[in-house]
Amino acid sequence: MKEIILPADSNELNNLFDFIRNSLNSLKVFESLIIHLELAVEEIFINIVNHAFKDSDLEDRNIHVIIEVERDPLKIMITFEDKGIPFNPLKVLDPDILLDADQRKIGGLGIFIIKKMWMKCIINMRMGKIF
Repeated sequence: MKEIILPADSNELNNLFDFIRNSLNSLKVFESLIIHLELAVEEIFINIVNHAFKDSDLEDRNIHVIIEVERDPLKIMITFEDKGIPFNPLKVLDPDILLDADQRKIGGLGIFIIKKMWMKCIINMRMGKIF
């Protein structure tokens, strides 16, 4: 298990990416998997930065990121903890992607993409394939 505490600031995103890459460096995972992880991590981190502390006077505006790895079979779990406004992305209704962009309600598309992308990743890994 490795962990890092970062200020809730979008300028910290590269530090988060470095942490993820350094944590996975010894595993020799496919670059495509790291890129997918970075996309998901960016979406989650930026959502916390933009929404968790909105209209809050909390002094502790840090994001605690924990990465846990199991090698056989490969399992990577990344946990984000903060003291901001609680949010459960699994309770967000999926956007209607059949509507034109100007007809859709704003928000939720990033979480939708992550849910769909990672469901595919989990299924493919269970079948013994990575993408």
